Amino acid sequence: MGRVFLVRHAQASFLAANYDKLSAVGEVQARRLGEFWAKHKITFDRVCSGPAARHLDTAAIASEAYARSGRTLPQPMVLGEFAAPEE
Repeated sequence: MGRVFLVRHAQASFLAANYDKLSAVGEVQARRLGEFWAKHKITFDRVCSGPAARHLDTAAIASEAYARSGRTLPQPMVLGEFAAPEE
């Protein structure tokens, strides 16, 4: 049986001029997520992402950390349905 993992983007830069950017904490969160998946040998058939920079950056940083284990995540499929209404 398959599994679905739903992950909200890592911490964005709340109250900054550009909210759609990961904070330093968010970058650490995304890296730790990729490391967790690699450590537990979790594999993925597909990855979907919203179009916002914070979405794509979370996926990219998690993917880089995951790749250090010798594994690769699929390239994210960008889905406009995951965009916030104001974006």
